[in-house]
Amino acid sequence: SRSSAASDVYKSQIMARPPLVEVLVTPNMGYLYGRTGKGKYNEDRPLSLIWDRSGERTFDMWITGKKGHSDLQNNCVRTLIVCTNYEPPGYLYRKVTVLPMCDINAIVEGLVPVIELRNSFLCFDREATASGSGCVSCLQGANRSGLFVVAFIMAKCGVSAQTALQYAQTLRPIVDIQWGAQGSTVLPMTFLAQIEEGLW
Repeated sequence: SRSSAASDVYKSQIMARPPLVEVLVTPNMGYLYGRTGKGKYNEDRPLSLIWDRSGERTFDMWITGKKGHSDLQNNCVRTLIVCTNYEPPGYLYRKVTVLPMCDINAIVEGLVPVIELRNSFLCFDREATASGSGCVSCLQGANRSGLFVVAFIMAKCGVSAQTALQYAQTLRPIVDIQWGAQGSTVLPMTFLAQIEEGLW
């Protein structure tokens, strides 16, 4: 089953397991820039801070939609992973390390092995830690990137899917993983429940 396969994937304790810490929600700069709708969230400040056991910050983690790419360089984001099948603009490659795409929908549907999600986590964790910042992107910065971030927080911090989701939504209210992509047969939270035991 996919659940047991996921458990096998995550048995090795490769990533550090920091605790989740409460991050003070600050006024969103998107309002100052006049952005509206989904674009006003977190294109100019981190979604969350991932911490190591000593309490020192490991890296800033951001989340954005496709239209937020122009802001990445201005906000010193140095690592980007995209969770949907579009090509980031060419100028990003000169200033930002663009990691191989993680097709999170295909993984949820079982079309791509779960081990690819683990590989994406490890690559993102390594590169973002080295550069000091990392951004997860999809078209709107709400569903696919939200699902990746929630799963990543589960793996990185050793918490449940519900805890990771609440944490992400506290900082980015538009994170919405209740429903999958159009035509999907597996709900995102069902998928996370299947791999939760293996993640932590």
